[in-house]
Amino acid sequence: AVNDTTAMVITLCVVFLTLFSWAQANDIMWFGGLTNSSVRFCFTSVNGSFFVSTSPEHRNPIFRLNVQDLGNTTTFEVPDLRPNTPYWFLLDTEYIQISGNFTTLRSQLTSSFRFAVSCCAATASNTRAWSQLTSYAPKFYVHLGNMHYTPLDDNNIYTIYNEFFEGEKQGEFYLSTPIAYTWSYMDYPATENESGIHSPYRESGIDAFRSTVPHYPFQGNEISQAWSVGSIRFVMPDLYSNANYSIGGHIWSDEEKAWIEEELKEASTYSVFFFLSSRPWRGLEICRLVMADESWGRWSEDRDYLTELILELNITNFVMITNGRMIAFDDGSNSADFLGSSYRFPVMQVGPLDRWACGNGVGYSESSCYGFSRDYNSQYAIVSVENAENFNSSTTCVTFSAYSVQGFLRNFTVCTPFMNGTGESKYCSPPFLPDWYYYITPLSLVILFLVTIINCAMKKNFMTFFVTILFLLGIFSICVFPLAYLLQYSSPERPSFLPVHTAFLSTGITSLFSLFTVFRRKFWKRVSVSGRRTLLEN
Repeated sequence: AVNDTTAMVITLCVVFLTLFSWAQANDIMWFGGLTNSSVRFCFTSVNGSFFVSTSPEHRNPIFRLNVQDLGNTTTFEVPDLRPNTPYWFLLDTEYIQISGNFTTLRSQLTSSFRFAVSCCAATASNTRAWSQLTSYAPKFYVHLGNMHYTPLDDNNIYTIYNEFFEGEKQGEFYLSTPIAYTWSYMDYPATENESGIHSPYRESGIDAFRSTVPHYPFQGNEISQAWSVGSIRFVMPDLYSNANYSIGGHIWSDEEKAWIEEELKEASTYSVFFFLSSRPWRGLEICRLVMADESWGRWSEDRDYLTELILELNITNFVMITNGRMIAFDDGSNSADFLGSSYRFPVMQVGPLDRWACGNGVGYSESSCYGFSRDYNSQYAIVSVENAENFNSSTTCVTFSAYSVQGFLRNFTVCTPFMNGTGESKYCSPPFLPDWYYYITPLSLVILFLVTIINCAMKKNFMTFFVTILFLLGIFSICVFPLAYLLQYSSPERPSFLPVHTAFLSTGITSLFSLFTVFRRKFWKRVSVSGRRTLLEN
């Protein structure tokens, strides 16, 4: 039985390494900073021509640029575009042609408007969620940080962005969807002991972001960005490059703080004011120590100041969307409870697109939060704004529709004025694993042990049973889980393929292999006896 199991495990390893090939590095090609009249492109520097046309066949281009291979990336803005107009682009080189499409924003919104938002994706993520996001055709995609989980330094601070495009589905998504991106605690270039404004890679990180990531105009010496879609305002501050982790430090610089103040003073002129935060608004109690250290709660003075300013300016159209490592909602009941304020604003918390979820605690108006803290998640949200242009006479509503690769999770809708909420304060904690795990795991082990018992009983050697059980447990701990951890970064359909799935699969294969061994021996024993009888009779 031990030899049979060893052969099975070796076969399993060979099959896995054959089925799941390593991804190859791809060239960068993405765009963002989309407005009603312009868009910004970034791609790997090559020798060739770039065209933008209103024709899918790329006839009569309205923009043409001859590009040269001068280094890392080529970045430029395409100006003088028409509002709400579809365009097609083509990068034509000697070796390859890359094409895609986009539609400029409207000058004024005459109907509902929607965009996609998520956070936290493994390096070279290739989850099916990218294809699902593409199918929704959002106007643009907001990524609130942790786009990769590779430690950065001066050696890879420019080349890391190439790794995004190792995921085929992710690369295809960027060919049809503009991006608006800011960094968080994992993709901000820093060391273990020096982060924020004291990071030795701060300046090179900002420079790499400026030259490699398509973006809206920066505000000051950081990557803070802001843009409008009709009467909707988006403000996405840089909450990392100026953060001072020292005692008494602040989350922002004086210049960035003044910029946010000016934006908030103009908030009442918009139908909805979206504040996009790459830090969790509330502290996360068990989401690793690093996450508890990265929330707004660490800079409570700045958090309180922002909340009091919103109250002082009587802003009733403020919506915060945060990187929270799990999908959760608060209708405003708890967003300012630390001040005891009667005015609140809704907080919509996005979950990981391709990572584990985490988080625990009170402070949500909804008791349902989504994600698994010990399993890969693939979550995203589609945010819709209804009746945005008639906000002087009508109510404007924002709907946060949460999804995973398995399907729809739930809607969460708030309408202006966003002022109070229900007053509910509920505890929310994501489960460790999906429910099916707790049924499949015991069942797999029971089948495995029963088959082993039968196998050993056929040999009438019960000592072999105990040796085999110990050997199987050793194989599981030494071989299967490390192999699964390795394959989770090369599987073409992650997160549908996980370490725990590998354990189940190996259990099933072990069981089938053992059953085959039992019946093979029984069959050959009968054949052998029958054959000897036939020979004697002859």
